[in-house]
Amino acid sequence: MGKSKQFSRCKICGKEASVVKWWTKAKSGKIYYYFRYQHSSGSFHFLSTDSTYSSSPILKNKAMDLYLMLEDFIAGKMDKTKFTYTTFIKELAKTYKMSISNGEFNRALKKAISKGLVRKEGQGGKILYAKIPSAELTSGINFERMVIGYGFESKRVNVTVFLQVINNTDTLLKKLSYYIPVGLLTSLNDLNIRGHDELGQLPSSGFKTLISTNTHTIISIALNRMLRKNEREYVFLSYQIPKVDEFISFVTSVKIDFMRITATSTEQQNFVVERVLSDGARKTTLQFRKKCLSSFGDNCMAVELDVITIGENISIKMEPI
Repeated sequence: MGKSKQFSRCKICGKEASVVKWWTKAKSGKIYYYFRYQHSSGSFHFLSTDSTYSSSPILKNKAMDLYLMLEDFIAGKMDKTKFTYTTFIKELAKTYKMSISNGEFNRALKKAISKGLVRKEGQGGKILYAKIPSAELTSGINFERMVIGYGFESKRVNVTVFLQVINNTDTLLKKLSYYIPVGLLTSLNDLNIRGHDELGQLPSSGFKTLISTNTHTIISIALNRMLRKNEREYVFLSYQIPKVDEFISFVTSVKIDFMRITATSTEQQNFVVERVLSDGARKTTLQFRKKCLSSFGDNCMAVELDVITIGENISIKMEPI
């Protein structure tokens, strides 16, 4: 990655921030360009652009930029390939079209090893460097904000989701795991799932099934860029699920700081939200509703929940009026 820093007013929130011309390369090889606004609070806002900045990004700190490039290479290109020290340097230099000395590469490689991104392996008298697989279900992230909307129809439910994600780990985050209350899926195409992050549309090939039981499915969602420690991303999802029961459950696999749930229905129904720990130790029934704008008039419900821990079951039921 490259950057040239200056200060400007953030196009997202309007506050003063240091702005960096930034780029990242997706696994497909496509390069995304965007501006990264960093605020004094440590938060980031990203603004995508089609510009190539008319020239190559300026390297202000070659040691740092080399390590960032190594991170990108490991996350996006290594897969199961193992490299010797020499071939590792050559592949990195070839990919990013820059000269790299042994000393510069050695420092970046040691940092990558200490961060748990790669490991040294002995094989046939040679020392090889291999990527350490990252767990698909990342426990070191949390959703700072989650807004989920359910649109109940006679035979299906249209679901929209907004996520504000932060990476709390020391390693790169490229994928998210997400819970869908539909089991034994033969294909994700059945859900008509779509997604966007701050850099644009998420490719359909980036949605993978991790687990599919008779009650639920957990999918993996590949982002358009990699998140480093304390970086944030906004993700929007939409999908459809069949209406087979009178309730829908959502089991949290990460901590959620704030959650807002809305529901509308084409039928005259009451909505009841239940919040239960996975072990059933505590149950909270939320039978109140807040006003929300909807073309369905009174058939609309909105609730807000704070600090949801891992393993809680948030279910929404439809009951006759």
